[in-house]
Amino acid sequence: MSQNTFGIRSGLFFAKMRYFADDEYLWSSDPINKLEIGVFTSFKLTKIISFMPEVNYLHKGGAIPDNPNPPKTYYQQIELALPFNFEYSFDKIALFGKIGPSYGYMIGGYNEISSIGRGLIEFKDNSDYVRSDLGFLAGGGISFLISESGKISLESRYRRSFIYTRDEELEDFKYSTKNFGWGIVVGYSTNLFNRSK
Repeated sequence: MSQNTFGIRSGLFFAKMRYFADDEYLWSSDPINKLEIGVFTSFKLTKIISFMPEVNYLHKGGAIPDNPNPPKTYYQQIELALPFNFEYSFDKIALFGKIGPSYGYMIGGYNEISSIGRGLIEFKDNSDYVRSDLGFLAGGGISFLISESGKISLESRYRRSFIYTRDEELEDFKYSTKNFGWGIVVGYSTNLFNRSK
């Protein structure tokens, strides 16, 4: 394929949260699973290394563990990820891995209890909820060349946030949460301009 490509991908993201008291880790939530969709492009830097920026829409959050009717938190997020991709090709099959920073912006969110319903999360100046989400994305998988200018890929990916998504000062301690999780996506990419010679 050519040096530069454009693609789309979609799959499931299994989001979880980590809970902290005064910056000390307490426990992790049960996962929530939601659809992830995104677009990406690839710029070839060397024979095996590419720069692969992507823009994704996904949900982050989690469910309170060990609860028969668990309260769930969902954050709707637009994410810009800037990973470097390392790919080793074997004829029409390639193995790849990637890692890089990511920045997410919360465009909405809600808390949900099945027996009660949903309550919207408000991102205000004086809110405990934070819109920005800085972290990293790592992944890896396999791709298959299906035509002269197109290939499909199957990828497992992991995300972890560096900053708190929620940071609340309670009477006796500070309560905070961070996001993490993993997903599996299927992608299709194509060369829009050049073809291999």
